[in-house]
Amino acid sequence: MPLGSRYAAFAVLLRFGLILLLAWCASGCQRKESKRSFRAAPARIVKRTPRQVPPEPPFGPLEVPDAGFPCDVEAALKAKCRRCHTIPARHGAPFPLLTWEQTQDDYHGTPIVRHMARAVKSGFMPYRINANPPIEPLTDDEKQAIVSWAEAGGPRAACPPVTTKKTGAPRSKARPKASL
Repeated sequence: MPLGSRYAAFAVLLRFGLILLLAWCASGCQRKESKRSFRAAPARIVKRTPRQVPPEPPFGPLEVPDAGFPCDVEAALKAKCRRCHTIPARHGAPFPLLTWEQTQDDYHGTPIVRHMARAVKSGFMPYRINANPPIEPLTDDEKQAIVSWAEAGGPRAACPPVTTKKTGAPRSKARPKASL
């Protein structure tokens, strides 16, 4: 390319850049002047009533026989996690947490048990969404149980099912009649 044509191309780009710069400065100056020329109306205070969330329909299984979790982890998962991490998943939960085998599966190249530890330790889970009944946070004991189990690699454990004892026939609340 001859020197003259290079110079002409450079001159055109320079003029175009200068025009853009002037247009940008002019628009900025007008905005500043317009902000000074009037006062904004005071903000209105609007009371918003919280949106009523309809009650959730019953959700999938909370307990699976021989799930493979330690008792304290099983209790925490049942009480706080399986509301969403079930089959079918709810509220966007990416995987179920019903059995020990499911926690050993890979999710984006990492075992789910490691995701559990990170999410619970950081406080990200349980996710706080507007639900009815409300989603409750984990207690310190529940957090400790899940995190310590998950950081140990999530070993399989047996938690015996809780059974209630039934004794004989149900008692009547009626009082026996006194005999004479």
